[in-house]
Amino acid sequence: MNSLSMSIHDAEVVGIRSNRDAETLTFDLVLENKRALLLEFKGALHWDLERYVTQNVLYGIDEWRGDQESTLQVCAEIGLDAFWVEKIKAGEFTVFEIDPAVGMRGYVIARTMEVRIAPVLPATR
Repeated sequence: MNSLSMSIHDAEVVGIRSNRDAETLTFDLVLENKRALLLEFKGALHWDLERYVTQNVLYGIDEWRGDQESTLQVCAEIGLDAFWVEKIKAGEFTVFEIDPAVGMRGYVIARTMEVRIAPVLPATR
């Protein structure tokens, strides 16, 4: 379950960008109706993403916060070290677990996650 304002179920991940200075990790998404979205993790300081292949479709993203009973079990399952577990337990960060339908899987440790409609870029000639 996640706190996003719009559904990303079956969205295809067509790009990934990180900005170390701004501490952001951004996924470029395309929905089945061809609408482009940006999924941005803010305060993203650690992630582990695997199997980014030709096609990467999201089933969803699960949020694991320090106040949830299952969070410590998830942290152990994905192999987080004690440093990150303590930060998550203290409520400083959340684990966002990428649940794939196809392709990319993994997790992002960040402060927040938000989705928004991607700006329309001008056509090039």
